[in-house]
Amino acid sequence: VLISLGLCLSLISWGLPYYLHPDEQFVVTNTMRMAENRLLPTNSIYPPLLFYTHLSLYGSYFLVLKATGEVSSLSDFADFYHSNQSIFFMISRGLTILASILIIILVFIFTKKISNNSAAGFLASFFLVVSPGFLASSTLIKADIFIALFLLLALYCLIVKNEKEEKKEKKEKVHWIAVFTALAFSFNYYGVFIVPIIIAGFLLLI
Repeated sequence: VLISLGLCLSLISWGLPYYLHPDEQFVVTNTMRMAENRLLPTNSIYPPLLFYTHLSLYGSYFLVLKATGEVSSLSDFADFYHSNQSIFFMISRGLTILASILIIILVFIFTKKISNNSAAGFLASFFLVVSPGFLASSTLIKADIFIALFLLLALYCLIVKNEKEEKKEKKEKVHWIAVFTALAFSFNYYGVFIVPIIIAGFLLLI
């Protein structure tokens, strides 16, 4: 986890002030435009939850700037954004980094659970951390990492559901599977492809 965090943080400003993927500019720009549109999404290319998540981060940053006297109004905040766009990119990239850290932890838990070996869990996590594709996705403003995170959480609940537990506890885990699957779809429409995977898992584990 520390290796991944160090690598990701060292790359958080990579390429700025230019963006490395079209989604980065698209997400940041359209999130800021929501302030002019009564906090409503300005397009439907991505589901609204993706934009509202980033908007909550920018809103928190606005409160911090206002408390420190950097800005006094939303118009000042808009001017600050145009002068410091790189900061907003790094804030959004930070959210992706957080999701990638959670994925690494889940990979360790999964591997340890399957193999009953902590060393195997550490090894699997290490190979994921040094994977160029994963490292690149972990430092860009894209929905891919969040889809992977919610898929892993849904699969984890699916596996745990079949362990020896009370019927009520199993039912609660089924609810969480539905929640994580819905969250995946709420970040990107192709998250709907998680549904067949979860259904297949149900059928295999019955």
